[in-house]
Amino acid sequence: QARQQDTAKVAITIWENAKPASSDHPYLVKKHIKPNGLRQDDQGNLIVPLKNPSNGDIDSIQTIGPDGRKSFLAGGRKQGNFWQIYDGDDLPKMDVIAIAEGVATAASVFEATGHYTVIAFDAGNLLSVASTMRQRLPKARIIIAADDDHQTEGNPGMSKAKEAAIAVNGLLAVPWPDGSPPAGQTDFNDLMVSKGVAAVQEAIKAAQYVSNDGP
Repeated sequence: QARQQDTAKVAITIWENAKPASSDHPYLVKKHIKPNGLRQDDQGNLIVPLKNPSNGDIDSIQTIGPDGRKSFLAGGRKQGNFWQIYDGDDLPKMDVIAIAEGVATAASVFEATGHYTVIAFDAGNLLSVASTMRQRLPKARIIIAADDDHQTEGNPGMSKAKEAAIAVNGLLAVPWPDGSPPAGQTDFNDLMVSKGVAAVQEAIKAAQYVSNDGP
């Protein structure tokens, strides 16, 4: 706990000293997304905060390099923490909440739909973040925007997203509702880059309630 507290202090300092991310950052350009409130440091790394759901403080940060390499601060807390994308400076209207794993995936969903969108950072964190959102907003429509890890054994992106959707009585959205993702493509950002914003909009609209027995 003491190490996490020390890491949080470092994370806050890094965030406060960073400048607004440039729209021509190589990672953002490659992913066809906007900065959406992210910052960057003097080395050109994008800075993504991990927000504590209990007190709203920044517990840690994720950095994304110009080459796309991602890392978290050593000793920082990740479990249950999140970051969010929404339009405007005021508190967003949150009757619909989309939750995705990574920055580019969440940005793609947000830019296509305008929904308040939450970054969970990985598949294993989807359930915890979704549960927090459900506790805060019991009447909201929660959409879990899954990664389709179809080339990974067990497809953790889909299985963890489905688990989270069932737990919070949410909907599951998949990048390729027809069940035929192209080789090497796994998420909503891949879909947006290859097929455009309209394809993301349609896939989110096709979200369904699921159960352990199927859709």
